[in-house]
Parts: sequence; structure tokens; C-alpha cells
Amino acid sequence: MSGQDLITNDVWYVKSQGAVRGPFSESVLLSMKESGRIALDTLISADREHWKPISVLGGTFSQSEIALTDGQFPLATEMASPGVQFYIHLDGQTVGPFSVQTIQERISAGLLGPTDPVWMQGNPAWLPAARLPGLAFPVRTVPISAWLKQNALLLTVVVVAVLALMIAPTWYVLAVNASRVAKLNEEKADELHRQELESAQNISKLDREQAARQKREDDLREYQKMKLDYEIQIERIRANRDQNIARGQDADAETRALTETNKQLEEINATIKRLEEEK
Repeated sequence: MSGQDLITNDVWYVKSQGAVRGPFSESVLLSMKESGRIALDTLISADREHWKPISVLGGTFSQSEIALTDGQFPLATEMASPGVQFYIHLDGQTVGPFSVQTIQERISAGLLGPTDPVWMQGNPAWLPAARLPGLAFPVRTVPISAWLKQNALLLTVVVVAVLALMIAPTWYVLAVNASRVAKLNEEKADELHRQELESAQNISKLDREQAARQKREDDLREYQKMKLDYEIQIERIRANRDQNIARGQDADAETRALTETNKQLEEINATIKRLEEEK
């Protein structure tokens, strides 16, 4: 078999992330590949048993050649001899033959990738270049400065996230403490206001009691003066009555006045007694 013994297959299945989709026509699959809708390392198969990378698509391989991986064919384990010929699949065409030195030069120049299909003389199938013995692919390294430049936004997001995680507990504690202080201040202000109201009420009560006590004392003094006046008046009435009786004159008016005045004096004495008890 040579790498130029190619046949066309009209139906293909696609495997990506463990899921199998299809069938697709070759034209549809090529359109999906060229538009970037499927990755270049996506696997394709004509029978859903033998799979190979979609990167080989462009010039179609036979069903036997599509079996690239999973141990369907034994791989060569010896270094390729200088006379071994290689064919590569390039821009939809099978190109070759190339010597192992030429293939290595294409690899070094970046013209042949590790997943590009290569047929080596003596091998029963097309294989990714990286699976062929004797071909060395350079390890691509990215300078730290370039990596930092490419990932500056990601690093910024990570740093901000880490700082946020570090600062968030402090902010939370400060917020909680501020809330507690505000609540305590509010409670203290409410208590102070309540005490002020109670104090004002107490003062008002004392004022009222003081005013009432003062009024009782004033009333008591007034009634005591009235009592003294009534006692003097009673003595005068009694003297006039006795004088009229001694002269043989009518004393009925003085007797009635004396009775009425004694009655008023009794009322004054009762009021004085009540005021003294209230003190």
C-alpha cells in the first residue's frame, strides 16, 4: 500500500468530548473544519469504529487508512533508515516521497505538525507524525515575559480575586461592628430619651404636689384667720345679747345671729381639721 492509494468516502461521523455525531457529508465536514466550528484534533470515522484526527481531511483516506490510533495497527518501533520514504497530506493532496531528513527539516521549520498525517514506507496506515519513530518535535516554550503579557488580564483577575477573598472577612467584621455600634448608640439614645421623659414627668409631678401642698397651707392659714374673726364676732354678739337681756330689751336678733355664727364657725373648724390631716 502507498500513501497515494486513496478512495473517497461520502459519509463521516465525528467524535468530540466522548459524543458521536453524524453522519455528515465530506463537504459539510470540510466546511465545519475550515470555519473553525470543530477543533483540528476532533476524531472522524467512516464506520464509528476506526477513528483519526480531522486534520487529515482534505484528500480523503481509505477506510483501512483511517485507523490511526487505539492499537489498530502495530507501530514501527525501530528508527527509520535513511532510505525509508515518507508521504505527507498537504492542502488536500498527498505529497512525497520525502526522506527522513527532509521530514525532520519540515518539522523544524514548522511546516509539519505532530498531528499531521504521515505515511511511512512499511507502515500499514497513515499516522500522526508524532507517532512515527525517529521524528523529533521541538518542545515549544513560551518566555515568562511573553506569557505574562498574554495572560495579564487573567493574572489581574486572579490577583483581584485573591485580594477580595483576603479583604472580604475584614470588611465583613468592620461592617458587623459598625452595625453593632450603631445599634448600641441607638439603644443608648432611646434610653436617655426615656430617662429624660421620666425625669420631666417626675419634676412635673413634684411641681404639682408642691403646688397642691402650698395651696393647702394657704387655705389653712386663711381658714384660721376666718376662725379667729368668727370667734371675735361671736364674743361681740354674745356681749350685746347679754346687755339687752340685762336692760330688759329684746335679744332675739342677737340670739339668732349667735346661732348662725356658731354654725359657720363649726364648718370652718371642720375645714381646718381636714386641711391639717392632708398635710
